[in-house]
Amino acid sequence: GGFPGLLLGGSGRVVAEVYKVDSETLKRLDRYEGYDERNPTNSLYTRETTTTEGGLEVLTYQINPDYAKKGPIIAGGDWLNQE
Repeated sequence: GGFPGLLLGGSGRVVAEVYKVDSETLKRLDRYEGYDERNPTNSLYTRETTTTEGGLEVLTYQINPDYAKKGPIIAGGDWLNQE
């Protein structure tokens, strides 16, 4: 099945959930998302900081742009409620 991939820098909105996690959970998330901090350019996702509309600074997993070229754009920005 498919899976979503965030690309920062566009003009659209993205529906997301925000969680507070400890460093051990962040390491597990890195493994799950295919992020290797020693080799981010060859990772499926990279970890990036961004700011929400509400002003909260958060870490995101941005898909490697080379992988993103293979999938469709989710026009409404909501993976779970696509039209």
